[in-house]
Amino acid sequence: LFFFFSYFIKETVLNINIQLDFEVTPTLAELYMQSTQCSFIGYEVPLTLEEATQKLNQYSQTKRYGKFERLAIMKIWEGDTLIGFSLPRAIMEIEYRAFKIENSNKDWYRIGTIFIGDQYRGKGVTSKVVKLFKERYPNLIWQCEEGNIGSAKAAEKAGLDYSHHIYFKDSTFWSFDKDEEFTNSYMVFSTK
Repeated sequence: LFFFFSYFIKETVLNINIQLDFEVTPTLAELYMQSTQCSFIGYEVPLTLEEATQKLNQYSQTKRYGKFERLAIMKIWEGDTLIGFSLPRAIMEIEYRAFKIENSNKDWYRIGTIFIGDQYRGKGVTSKVVKLFKERYPNLIWQCEEGNIGSAKAAEKAGLDYSHHIYFKDSTFWSFDKDEEFTNSYMVFSTK
């Protein structure tokens, strides 16, 4: 007797949508707090829920995150569940050279770091979010750390093309060439 076992991998189809606004909710604050525990976000000391709420409220009121004015807080939904966020912004003209943007007659945008809650990671959410954002803002730049293979794959899957590497000494000084001073390496992807 031969037994034949078939294994079917059930592909979960997620209903992903994005919402762009500056409303701060408790769930958003919880996700923001969780994001500060990830090394790629850049916090040395993770925020408490209260601190995360305060920071989001500050971003909401000033429309700024760091040095840059933000387009909105992009909320990422799976059905009616908030599962992630990002802080997209317009690319400033002073950044065009670093991102190798030649056509300054267009408005260019950058999504920024996308944070997805643990249970939704590895399911194609990031590439879907990039595609949805690109429908509204077609001229798009995506930057990710050189070793972030998942982020690079998501950019390519969303239809962005690899453009170049950029190396930072700090948040102000950058170069197209890596050396002992410019050691923080990022890959840049863009629409054509």
